[in-house]
Amino acid sequence: MLFSDKGYDGAVIKLTGEFSAVNIKGNEVAAGAAAALPALVKAAAEKNLPGLECCAGIPGTVGGAVFGNAGSAEKWIGDAVSELTVWSVERGVWSERILKRDEIPFQYRSSGLEGCIITKVNFLLKNELEKDVLKEINEAIEKRIKSQSVGGSNAGCIFKNPAGLSAGKLIDDAGLKGKKKGGAEISKVHANFIINNGNAKASDVLDLIYAARKTVKEKFNIDLELEIKIV
Repeated sequence: MLFSDKGYDGAVIKLTGEFSAVNIKGNEVAAGAAAALPALVKAAAEKNLPGLECCAGIPGTVGGAVFGNAGSAEKWIGDAVSELTVWSVERGVWSERILKRDEIPFQYRSSGLEGCIITKVNFLLKNELEKDVLKEINEAIEKRIKSQSVGGSNAGCIFKNPAGLSAGKLIDDAGLKGKKKGGAEISKVHANFIINNGNAKASDVLDLIYAARKTVKEKFNIDLELEIKIV
């Protein structure tokens, strides 16, 4: 998420306590939305339960990951979800409800859950004893370290990948890798990341976002869609 330099005139709800718990029974995993995603991935791997390797190396919370359907280019966290507990408002009244997997319209980097507060996620993972899940996760993390800007301050991938293409490669091919504005810079490692070099303003990041979109559109006639949320 990228918050305006002017701040946010509203309330921010932070889930804590029991919403941070992770419980595993057999191949069923229940996680509070506030649980750290790396902790969930590690807990499942220690039980040798595959299904969440696509989230290895991704920071943030379980709820945030499910809301944005985080993962790799090929697999998403939504593939492993069996049901969600959410709060939503209808006609001014908030109520809790449980959504089954087939009621959640997961798509690439989208869950269709705008307007909902996710509080709990249930996963149904595989039970494949022949797999070394920890090894696969370590390999996935090493791959991210080599190919992405995992160090320093950044919000992860800025744009969604257009169908069959790489947003990072398009920005790189447009000659924008390393472009700077104020304290922000389009990463020299992966051009779909914008790095805060220590004193960047949100407006610096927005200017680079605008430059990337404009240049890619002019050179390749492709519209880049944001993956991050701008508040």
